Amino acid sequence: MYDVAVIGGGPGGCRAAGLAARRGLKTVLFEREELGGVCLNYGCIPIKLLLHAAWMYEALQFEAPQFGIDAEGFRWDFETLWKRKERTVARLRAALRQRLQAAGVELVNAEAAVESKLPGGFCIEAGGCRYEARQLIWAAGGKPHIPAIPGIAEALAAGFAVTPRELPAAVPPSLLILGGGAAGIELATFFRIAGSAVTIVEAGNTLGGRLDFRLAQFLTAALEKRGVKIHTANTIPRIGDGWAELADGSRLTASKLLITCGWEAAAAVPASPGVQVIGDAAGRRFLAPVAEWEAEAAIDRLCGISPERTQPVVARAIFAIPEVATAGMTLDEARKMDAAAYERRLPLTLSGRYMAEHPLENGFGVGVYSGAGELLGVHLAGSGAAELAGAFQINGRAVMPPHPSLSEFNRLLQAGES
Repeated sequence: MYDVAVIGGGPGGCRAAGLAARRGLKTVLFEREELGGVCLNYGCIPIKLLLHAAWMYEALQFEAPQFGIDAEGFRWDFETLWKRKERTVARLRAALRQRLQAAGVELVNAEAAVESKLPGGFCIEAGGCRYEARQLIWAAGGKPHIPAIPGIAEALAAGFAVTPRELPAAVPPSLLILGGGAAGIELATFFRIAGSAVTIVEAGNTLGGRLDFRLAQFLTAALEKRGVKIHTANTIPRIGDGWAELADGSRLTASKLLITCGWEAAAAVPASPGVQVIGDAAGRRFLAPVAEWEAEAAIDRLCGISPERTQPVVARAIFAIPEVATAGMTLDEARKMDAAAYERRLPLTLSGRYMAEHPLENGFGVGVYSGAGELLGVHLAGSGAAELAGAFQINGRAVMPPHPSLSEFNRLLQAGES
């Protein structure tokens, strides 16, 4: 019998399994697809690689001349780019597998189902075999939310509509994006720089969800400057073959329809006491660092370690070009608890390095403070924003850096992890 069974090999599941094994618990991890989950295989990592390529392309166009570099004649080679993306993801997957196996985790590449609750644990069926475990961690992850729009199922089946899991290995002539959150903004940035005619349709009044309004304005201005068309406070009530109808009755045509309407838990949690649910499967915060933190807390509880962990302030970044990042409260939120709360806005050009490296940007940072001057929130716009967001103490608590970022390495180094 195993001490711990983990179902789901995304960031949370892999973190839980690796930590449990390193603490001497006999551990088995079930994953039906590839290790690393959506984040590593389809989302955070490959999208950031594509965005880095887009950044280099624009830097050669617009910034290189500022530094005396003549970069004429460069062009896209998308076959090489896509191979680079696949090769990078494969290397990261292999490294993850190696770390888990070195820790002593048994890996089972099959879909797992909780068959029954035993007196001393659980019985799990996977790949035609049964496994018994005393403790169960459910980390089955999430999936794209597909809105109930007439015609969307047919569009998905035909390949006209796709999610970030099915990104085309080529740049479509035109791209319609349904959803103006982080994934929609990031992919709109890449595909527009790569040459697509891009349109975003967003039901909210601004892009980016619950962002400080200045960050939303910053993102909107950057996209519109590149020629991205944006329809906020709008919806798509009907989808056809190569087209989508807006709420006002107008019709938009496109080569591809990309659905980025948010995220939801991938599967129902087993109705059984004693199951610890972490990450996207819990439906709380759909972020890889949160899943990893919840994994660590779950293993602490399983090992009887106290006191209960206090979750850091969660930072969120949108890796557009330039990027934005936020952590903690907005001014409106702060004033609900302290009427004397105030804010300060400073240009990023106060950093000599920023001014030297980004001559065409106008980034800024906003700090939100209590009446007593304690930092309650930060809102950053400009290159380097994601790294900066992880460097603060907010309301006396550390900030959980955005993912992926170099700031995350601090935790690994401090913990002495390999």
